Amino acid sequence: MKKLLLALVLVALLVQATAIAIIFTNPLLRRSPEPCRKSHLICMHAAGAGTNYQMRIKVHYGSGADHGEDVYLNHNVRVDFGDVRFMDEDGATELDYWMQEKVNGRYAIFWVEVADDLSSNNQTIYLYYGNSSLSTTSNGVDTFIFFDDFSGSSLDTNKWELLQGDVGIANSSLEITGTTGIRGSIRTRQTFSYGVALHSKAKGNDTEQWSQRWHLMKVGSGQNVSCLGVYGWNFDNQIGYRTRNSYENLEYTVVTISDLTTWHIFETRWTWSAWDQSGKAIYLVDEEIKATHTNYVPTTDLHIKFTEGNVDCGTVYTDWIFLRKFVHPEPSHGAWGAEETVE
Repeated sequence: MKKLLLALVLVALLVQATAIAIIFTNPLLRRSPEPCRKSHLICMHAAGAGTNYQMRIKVHYGSGADHGEDVYLNHNVRVDFGDVRFMDEDGATELDYWMQEKVNGRYAIFWVEVADDLSSNNQTIYLYYGNSSLSTTSNGVDTFIFFDDFSGSSLDTNKWELLQGDVGIANSSLEITGTTGIRGSIRTRQTFSYGVALHSKAKGNDTEQWSQRWHLMKVGSGQNVSCLGVYGWNFDNQIGYRTRNSYENLEYTVVTISDLTTWHIFETRWTWSAWDQSGKAIYLVDEEIKATHTNYVPTTDLHIKFTEGNVDCGTVYTDWIFLRKFVHPEPSHGAWGAEETVE
């Protein structure tokens, strides 16, 4: 009898040990017992940044050393990052944010609107996580100056003006197609001033014959036009950047990138200094600077405009677009605090 009892106890201990081992070796089962947070310092204040400046943060599911925009949550977050929240320094005021992309169980990229003034002081924000009952409150409209992810079934005419051509929404993507004798074209009803960065996720199609245009900030018509423009040629994977403040005054750069029929993230940064009457247009693809123009930078307010390009030459697809604040140099990421539990 004693041997049987001892055997049962040993079996019970073995089962318990096995369960503990499974939990601690499987990150999907290992959870923080309480919600957690980490503090983060936004530092190296930048003149003109002001309030409501958007900062990018990359949240990692696993373990690692926090640095810059990268923070590691040690498996104490939902695999879909739905419980991630950002708070002001008081730990109570929730900050607007948008989740740009995620890979479940690996990482998520967020843009956070920092409410406090970054022009002259460092600011602290908090990242909260570990509450498995929450789901994401990602909201691009609240986070940015302008935002559209084309999630509806038709073009939002409160945001956009249809100029001409075949324009529609399909599979949560803007599609602009050239038809016989007509370029597809839309522009924002609102205009925007310098001190901004325009981001879009876009691609062309493989039937391209001449050119496609997107990510274009433009005002005027015909030959009398000011713009910061991105022009793509799919047949040779080239991008042309045009910065101009009139038809005569133009700075132009052509670069080659990888396949334009796959998704890329395009960014145009637009600054102007009243102090020395100089401007700058910085063009990036997938976070890599491709061209910097300092001549003929517009000072007038511009629309955001998407155009298919030359007629009868294919389709331009845009997954999302947003316009954020931009100053140079930008506010930077400082230290991250240690993980702490919260009530």
